[in-house]
Amino acid sequence: MRPLSAMRRTPLGRRRPRGVPSEPAVVKENGFILVVTIVIMAALLILIGAVARSALDANTTASRAAASNEALATADAGAQVGLFRLDTDGATGTTGGSMAHGATYLYSATTYPSTGASGSTACTGLSVVNSTEPVEQGCITSVGTVNGVSAQVQMRVAGYAPTSLFPINGVFAIDGFYAAGSPSGRFSIGSNGAMNFTNATLPNITGDIYYQSGDLTQSQNSGQQCTTPCVPMPETAPIAYSTVSPGTYAAAAAANNDASITWPANLTYSGSPNYTVTSNGANNDTIDLAAGTYYFCSLALGNGTTIQATGSPVKIYMDSSYDTSSGCSSGSGTLTGDNVTVIANGGAIDASGLQLYFYGQPGCTGTNCQESLPQNVATFDAYVFAPNSYENDNPLTVNGAMVIGYVYENTLSVTYEAPTAGTSASSTYADYFPAMQTICTPASTPKSGSC
Repeated sequence: MRPLSAMRRTPLGRRRPRGVPSEPAVVKENGFILVVTIVIMAALLILIGAVARSALDANTTASRAAASNEALATADAGAQVGLFRLDTDGATGTTGGSMAHGATYLYSATTYPSTGASGSTACTGLSVVNSTEPVEQGCITSVGTVNGVSAQVQMRVAGYAPTSLFPINGVFAIDGFYAAGSPSGRFSIGSNGAMNFTNATLPNITGDIYYQSGDLTQSQNSGQQCTTPCVPMPETAPIAYSTVSPGTYAAAAAANNDASITWPANLTYSGSPNYTVTSNGANNDTIDLAAGTYYFCSLALGNGTTIQATGSPVKIYMDSSYDTSSGCSSGSGTLTGDNVTVIANGGAIDASGLQLYFYGQPGCTGTNCQESLPQNVATFDAYVFAPNSYENDNPLTVNGAMVIGYVYENTLSVTYEAPTAGTSASSTYADYFPAMQTICTPASTPKSGSC
């Protein structure tokens, strides 16, 4: 047995309980816990980063998907714009535009020759055919872009060949025609209303008279009837004619070329919203118009004023207060001149190169319509389309063609000039309808040919 002094004792004389580690073991255990904690924290950080990255990726994917959907909707809207413009004025080519939230579109519209029972065109879908009637076709490819994301659609459109804006080779008076004197010239006259030629020697006309059965009254004063070269042409049904969409006037207002005109000092031009021209009464002014579209609510010109086209085509749209979507003031919609008003086509330009469109007074009949044209000594080297207007000029000379609501004339002289093929004066445009539409591979510019 060892001496008591040789025995180890714990502080205060107590022994260390069994199972209690010594101080070095505790230190080792604490270090292990620290390492484990760091590893867990690192794993949590990695997990948090992965979750954040996943959320960011999901947000980016969602944003891109939303942009893609918006781009597709924008492309479709661009195709609809192309269809509208193709219907209203036959506009083809590449045109762009913008929408809300920075969205933009760029479309390309192309038309094809009429096709019969066979034939195809480079566009989505099959060619639309009719075994008995030609079909006009077109292709519109549109790209929409939103936040750098693009989508592309292609639409095949089709419609039947258009009805002419000018169905008579000369003067078509829709509601009726009254001539107090003797019309003369190389032209035809047609109407869906009564036609009365008082004191008229109709053989002065080299052309045809198209009238509804029972609606033609001719003078017997000279013992002359309408005989060769004047040919009576009784109709069994009203003569078909087309109209110009009211939206065409709004489009003309938005795209007008009025700012390019150098106005004579005697004339004052007022732009939006009234678009009027007034004169201080001076005479013999000349207004030169380069090729383009022009929009007015009224033109009040001085004596002897000449409006002259220096390029082709020149399209003048005369809106009126009857167009409630316009800013035209009450009583507007007229082209007036004190005397000897001349609408000239510059000599080298055929009549269809200068076109005048009058909104007039829709729904009116006969002499109740608005008098839109000059009343004293007017000469028009142009195509005039005024189906909702009343014409009462003396005398009136036309080189070209005219559609008017109602005509009352003492002296009328017309020389018909055939329109240039493919101009809007030769025909209106087919009412196109979508035949097929597909989504194409996204691109920055419209793809030509099949999608």
